Amino acid sequence: MQKQFRKWCAVSTPGYVLSGYGGGIYLMSVSDYIPSQRKLNFNGLKMYNNTAGKTGQSMYLIMTKVAEWCRMGIAGEYVKGNYSDGISNQNELQGIPITYTAFTQLSSTQINQQQKYLEDYWNIPKGSIWHVSNRNIALIKGNDQSGCAEYNNPCKTIDYVLSQISQLKEGSITAYTSEKRIGISQYGYDLQSPMQFSKSVSHSNILKIMKQLYGTDQVMNGQAEMKILKNNDDNNENGKLGWISTSEGIELRLYYINIIMDDSQLSIPIIYIQDSDSVLELNSITFTGITLSPSIEPKGIIHIIVDNSQFIAQSCIFENINIEEQGGNVIRILNSGSNSITATLYGCQFNNISCIGDSNGRGGSSIYMENQHGSKLIIDDSCQFYKCIIDKGNGGAIYIDIDFDSEFEFKIANATIRECEAKSDTSKDLPPTGYGGGIFLTGSGDYDPSTKRLDLSGMQILDNSAEKSGQSLYVVMTKLQEWCRTGTQGQYVKGNYSDTLSNSNEIEGIPKDQSSFNTLNPQEIQAQQNHLQYFWTSQIASLISVGVILNVSNTDAPLQFSIKGRGMIQDKLCVKLIEIGSKTSVNLILIQKQANAIEVVYPPEDGS
Repeated sequence: MQKQFRKWCAVSTPGYVLSGYGGGIYLMSVSDYIPSQRKLNFNGLKMYNNTAGKTGQSMYLIMTKVAEWCRMGIAGEYVKGNYSDGISNQNELQGIPITYTAFTQLSSTQINQQQKYLEDYWNIPKGSIWHVSNRNIALIKGNDQSGCAEYNNPCKTIDYVLSQISQLKEGSITAYTSEKRIGISQYGYDLQSPMQFSKSVSHSNILKIMKQLYGTDQVMNGQAEMKILKNNDDNNENGKLGWISTSEGIELRLYYINIIMDDSQLSIPIIYIQDSDSVLELNSITFTGITLSPSIEPKGIIHIIVDNSQFIAQSCIFENINIEEQGGNVIRILNSGSNSITATLYGCQFNNISCIGDSNGRGGSSIYMENQHGSKLIIDDSCQFYKCIIDKGNGGAIYIDIDFDSEFEFKIANATIRECEAKSDTSKDLPPTGYGGGIFLTGSGDYDPSTKRLDLSGMQILDNSAEKSGQSLYVVMTKLQEWCRTGTQGQYVKGNYSDTLSNSNEIEGIPKDQSSFNTLNPQEIQAQQNHLQYFWTSQIASLISVGVILNVSNTDAPLQFSIKGRGMIQDKLCVKLIEIGSKTSVNLILIQKQANAIEVVYPPEDGS
C-alpha cells in the first residue's frame, strides 16, 4: 500500500520550541522500538513538496533506535520511501536518537546539535558496500574484525563480510537482510577456493559484488580485479559446481570486475547457476585468458541450468578463452524445468574463442542455449562475435536449439559475427558437423512464421566459414521455406546478406527437424539443403544436373542437352563449349582447372 504526502506543512509556533518539525510526518516514541520485528515500514511512502518551519521537510523521527531502523535492509529501504540518495535534499528526512520525553527537555540549539539526516544513518558504510581486500601486496590490507567495511578499512574475506552485514543491519550474523553489497578493493581480490551462495547460507535474497565504491561519487576508475587461484590443484575443485555458484533462487549481480586466473586449467565453470527463480546479472564484467577442460560432460564458463529465471549481460567482454576435452561454451544455458528462461545480451564482445563440440556435434563456442518452454534469447546493442571457432561441431559462435511449438523468442537486433568458423569431425560423418560458421539454428516442432518470434534482421555477417555448409548461418527446421518468405525478401533471415553481392552459400539450411538431420550423411544433406535466398526470390536459377547426348557419326546433328534445375527460364540459357584437344599434360591441367571453375550460365552475360 502506498501513501502520498504532497504539499503538507509543519508551522513553527512562536515561543514553542517543539513545533515546526516534520512537514509530512512527525513520528515519536516513548520506548525502544525493535527494528528486527519490521513493524515500522515506510517503503511505499511518496513525498512531494512538503515543508517544515524547522527541520524534516517531509519527515522527522524521535526514537532511540532511529539508527538501527534506518540500517535495516538496504540503504534505508524501510524508511525512505521515494527519497533518492544523492538526488533528494537531505533535509527531507531527519531525526534524533532519543526518547520523546528527553526531546521535550532540549533547547532548539541542543536539538540542532544532536539531530542528523536519516541518510547519514543508513549510508554506513558508504553506499552500503562492505569492501574486501586479501592480497599481501595491497597498500591497504584487509582484516576480518569488527568495524571493517569502508574501502580504507576493508575486511579480508567475503564469508566474514556476509555475516557482518547481517550483524550490523539485523542484529545477528545469521539474520536475513534483503540485499548485501560486497566491494572488491582497487588492489584486487584472490579467489582461493570456490564460493557457494544461497538464500539460506548468505541470509539474503540479493547479492551484489562490485568494484570499489560503485554507484557513489567516489567510485574507482576502471574495473576491480578478481583472480582465481587454482594452483594446478584439482582438489580445489573436487565436489564443487563452480568457482562462484548459486542456488535457491538467490539473485547474483556483478558490476565492473575483471575476472582472470592463474596458469591452471579449470575443470568446473567460473559461474554456475542452478535451481528456479534465479537472476544472474553481469554488468561490465571481463573474462580473459580462461582455459576450461571439463572431464565428464560439456560445461560453460558461465553455466546456467535453471527454471523460470533471468540472465542479463551488458557491456561484458569474453576473450582469449579455450575450452577443451568434453567441450563446452562460454555461456551455456540449459532448462532444468518446465518454465521459461529469459537471456538478454547488450553490447557484449566475444573475441578469440576456441571450443570443441560435444559428442552430438552441438557447438556454439560463445553461446549454447536450449530454448525450451517459451524461453527467450535477445542479442542487441552492437554485440560482437569475432574469431569464435568450434571444432568437431556446428555453430562457430552460436548454437541454439528451439522448441518451435512454444512461445519462444530468438532475436538478433544488433550483432556482428565476423571471422567465425565451424570445423567438421573428419573421423566420422554422424552426427553431422561443420555446419554454420557463425550460427547453427535448429530445433523441434513446427514454427509459425506469423508470430515473428524468430528474427535475425539485425545480424551482420562478414568473412565467416564452415567446412561443410552455411558459411555464416545454417538452419535446420521444418518450416524453413515459410520462414524465409515471411516479410519482404527474407527480412527476418538475412541480416546484411545482399541478394546481389553476397555468396549464396553464406546462409543455407535444410527443411528437416533436428533428429532427422542428425541421421543424414553429408551426401544426403548436400542433396536436400538449399541456399536460403532461393526461398524468398525467383530471380536465381540453380543447376541440378546436365546430360549430353553426343553424336559421333558423320551425320550433321546438333548436341542434345538435358538440363534440370530451379528457377530456369526457357530460351534464356547460355552454354559455353571449350574444345580442349588431346589428353596432353597441359590439357589435363586445363581440364582440371575447367572442372574447378565457376561458369555463369544463367543469366546470360549479355543480360538477356
